Amino acid sequence: MMANVIDYEIITHINLLSRRFEFFDRTIVFLIDNDLFKGGIFMSLFCWQWFSSSNKEVLKKQRIISAFCGTFLAIFIVRIISILFHFRTRPLLNSFNHFVTPIGFDASKIPNMENSFPSDHGSLFFALATGIFFISKRLGFFSLIYVFFFIAFPRVYLGLHYPTDILGGALVGVTLVCLANMEYFKIKISDRILNFSNTHPQIFYSLFFLLSFQIATMFVSGRGFLRFSFMLFSS
Repeated sequence: MMANVIDYEIITHINLLSRRFEFFDRTIVFLIDNDLFKGGIFMSLFCWQWFSSSNKEVLKKQRIISAFCGTFLAIFIVRIISILFHFRTRPLLNSFNHFVTPIGFDASKIPNMENSFPSDHGSLFFALATGIFFISKRLGFFSLIYVFFFIAFPRVYLGLHYPTDILGGALVGVTLVCLANMEYFKIKISDRILNFSNTHPQIFYSLFFLLSFQIATMFVSGRGFLRFSFMLFSS
């Protein structure tokens, strides 16, 4: 799937900034490589909200659990789509774009360069921001702005995604988190997980930490383990 006219125009105009300001280029490169300023920020917000709620404030914890469930499902679906269907070559690898690589960016260090649509970053972080929005509209609003400027824009600027790649991933993430916050899901899934957290806190918080760590690091180590297991058992 080739880039549409809007994608091409946006990428072309943004790429005009490339190599003009070294500090700006290196800041953008730093942002995409640093998990602290991506998943770390969001996991801290969720932990803050979880432990600042009282035992009577069940709804907030339900929504946190729903946000995690929706996010996990969203990233799973987006990765399946990306693996099974080769929609589009990344902008910086498409010779038609004549893309100028920003200063300090080494594309060879980026895994999974084969397909740019849909964006797993777009899916995961817009899903998390939507989850925060369900907990606090003010925090959610600033989270959405943060995702746009500090996560989505850098990936477009570096030629890793077209704008519609981000949009496609974001639609999956936002939709699934919204569905996970519906009453039926909360009763059938979130309530049961919340009850489990009260009856088996040692197991719950151990798993909560592992899931938070995987989300904060874009499931890199988890995916590496799955690839290794697949290779091991298929050989």
